[in-house]
Amino acid sequence: KFTIDQPNDGTSILVVKTVDKASDIGKYSCEASNELSTKKKEVDLIVVAACEVMDIPKNAVADYQTTVSVSCTVNACPTALWTWKKDGQLINFDGSRTINRGSSIELRQVVPTDGGNYTCTVDSNNSLNKRGTYNATISVTVKAKIYGFPESKVLYKGGDTVQMDCSAHGDDSEGSLLVEWFKAGVKKNTGSPVIQKDTTEKISYVTSTLLINSAIASDAGHYQCVASNGLTIDKRDTSLMLMTAPDRPGQPYNTWTGVGAVELSWREPPNTGNTPLTSYEIHIETKGNNIFRPFLKGLDPLSVNTVIYFLQENQQYNFKVIASNAVGKGTASIPSNEIRTIKTNANRDNLVESFKLESVSSDSIKVKWEMPLRRTNALRGYKIVYRNEDKNEPPKYKIIDDYTMLETTIDELDGGSMYSIQVESNTEVKVSLVVSTVKSVQTLNQKPSPPADCNARRETSNRIVVSWNEPENPHGKILFYTIYYCDRTKACDVPNKVNVTDAQTTSIAVTLEDGSADYSVEIAASNSAGEGTRFGCLAEGKTMNVLWFMTWWFYLIVALVGGCILGVFIVCVILCYRRRLIRAPKCRRYHPLQVLLRQMISEDLTLKCTVQIQQGVITLHLVIL
Repeated sequence: KFTIDQPNDGTSILVVKTVDKASDIGKYSCEASNELSTKKKEVDLIVVAACEVMDIPKNAVADYQTTVSVSCTVNACPTALWTWKKDGQLINFDGSRTINRGSSIELRQVVPTDGGNYTCTVDSNNSLNKRGTYNATISVTVKAKIYGFPESKVLYKGGDTVQMDCSAHGDDSEGSLLVEWFKAGVKKNTGSPVIQKDTTEKISYVTSTLLINSAIASDAGHYQCVASNGLTIDKRDTSLMLMTAPDRPGQPYNTWTGVGAVELSWREPPNTGNTPLTSYEIHIETKGNNIFRPFLKGLDPLSVNTVIYFLQENQQYNFKVIASNAVGKGTASIPSNEIRTIKTNANRDNLVESFKLESVSSDSIKVKWEMPLRRTNALRGYKIVYRNEDKNEPPKYKIIDDYTMLETTIDELDGGSMYSIQVESNTEVKVSLVVSTVKSVQTLNQKPSPPADCNARRETSNRIVVSWNEPENPHGKILFYTIYYCDRTKACDVPNKVNVTDAQTTSIAVTLEDGSADYSVEIAASNSAGEGTRFGCLAEGKTMNVLWFMTWWFYLIVALVGGCILGVFIVCVILCYRRRLIRAPKCRRYHPLQVLLRQMISEDLTLKCTVQIQQGVITLHLVIL
């Protein structure tokens, strides 16, 4: 294969027989050396031959939105050039979706319009000038695929209209794309689907809607959407769950019993109606009454026990528990067995046996009690339990940490409302419910007196600043103030009003709609009992005149008058100075300013002052003639 010829002239010749393009091309080196040095030279061997295609393009089938490649690989031919065409037209490679790699092309996220006949032309680009052309067909199929579907669980209220949409896309060239709903293998009637066709990408989008009017319990269950177009089948599953009122809770029973309270417990409903509980409520029946009435509402849904306060001593009661969720109330539980509160004499340890209530105002009640007659070392303090009987709301508490403290005031109550109150002893070790008997008192229904010394000052034409002092008799805590204002020249059945929610504020600026009108202003204070009597600002709501000395036209008039007075003064000075000059000796030396004035008054002077009003602009002209 290789021979070396070395003539006597110091030349060495490498002979390569029957060169091969694949194995013989490359770098060759010649090295010469003697005792003094060594020299080396490299040379490249290039074999000129026709480019031969080793990997002929093959037909390909690609799914929608996938990636496909077409190869046209040649043998070792460094001079080869490739040309790619689609359906006879040169391909415009964008570098992102269509990529040219020379001997291959890559198509990403293919769509049906990417299908067609692809041609690869290979040019040897050397002295042999050989060219080859190869073809391949790419087809893009769009299988049926569901892209829009309800969640795995769908919640609706019983009686609601249920709507579930299933959307799919695929090849619908022959109208074969179907989207259908099934329940337990039975096809459901969905009516006409909504079909949209993308003519650019040659894809159809179909939406099938399952509609159930006034859903009932039998409509709940497993549903399946099936999309098909002859190429493939795609399925999605969901469960329709109807929210219903919760089942009845377990039968309530007492765990602690006291003089004026019992602790009640129950089991959660076995079925909460496919949605979380929102609250519990307690209904009560006094023995002999035979009527259950709502007693306690809005209890924590996460707790299955509570203390029932505001009961009478030595009295038998029955209780029911009702659970509620987003749908509504469920069925009441089975009534509890009869539960009797204990007598005061039965357990007097640390029990407050005597206390008094006094309604102080519309929003406060004073509570006084006596030290327990049988106090033990376990007593640590007290808990005042109270609630508004008109609302059947859960009880509220005020904690007293000092057992020697025997008086407190409950604030922030509703005016004119009946409150039930008990005193519970807080002990270090809870062995029973140490709760007093229940007493009731009504808060005063007294509204606050009017705010004092109300003053309304017209700051600008469109702004009034209202200031006042607190009412002399608030009859409780002032919640807010209300300012009423009316245009006195118009009927004012419904006055404008501004609420001042910060009870500590005693001044506010009110912006008026009509700056040219005169307004009357009144103010009223509100507490928990309601709004008190309105009080007229500035002598019981008389018209508040605009403060003329704070208006823009006042300053304009002052400027005009001042300008005229200044002009007259200047003229008077000039005239007086002129008379002095006439009487002065001829030989008098004058100051340069005096010479200038003499020139100005060498002739008779006439003062002309005119005022011109044009298009709302006032101009003052002062001329000395």
